[in-house]
Amino acid sequence: TILIAPHLFSDAPHGNGIKFLFRDYYDQFVKTLEYISLKNIENCLWLVRPHPSSKFFGEIGVVEEVLNRFNHKPNIKLCSISTVRTSDLVNFCDNVITGKGNIGLEFAVKGKYPIIAGSAPYSGLNISLEPKTQKEYFKFLDQITSLKKLTKNQILRAKKVMYYLDKVDNLSFTVKKSFFKKNIKN
Repeated sequence: TILIAPHLFSDAPHGNGIKFLFRDYYDQFVKTLEYISLKNIENCLWLVRPHPSSKFFGEIGVVEEVLNRFNHKPNIKLCSISTVRTSDLVNFCDNVITGKGNIGLEFAVKGKYPIIAGSAPYSGLNISLEPKTQKEYFKFLDQITSLKKLTKNQILRAKKVMYYLDKVDNLSFTVKKSFFKKNIKN
């Protein structure tokens, strides 16, 4: 089970001059679904969850509209924001595909590789798959069912990065204090 977690489409993927593999977040989302559909990567259940803040930015229904183009694919499903919590998806899904979102770090903390299409606060730390081109990005999608889990050292690094970004850098992860008590032991 793979989670596709698109960003807010109105957000700026090239903020601060950061390279992004696609024209924008919408382009990444559409091309990812097209690729999965065309390649018939059917040995996966692909869950698509709109960004939790989409209602605040007038984007309600955009993800659903795109998904309607792929309604003939029984293995691509919408995961409602109101029905399933992000923390449940992090536990349930095997990997996540995102642009450069914090959800990638949440998956890394659980030992699951995120595939990101741009530079994130946790980039370059060997806790995410960071393709350099669209071709490499799609190659990672082809191999997604054979991805290994992160090592204990990588998981510890991810936890430290999450702690730093949340507590020191004040990135405002919406992680409860109980998460740190349970997950950060070193």
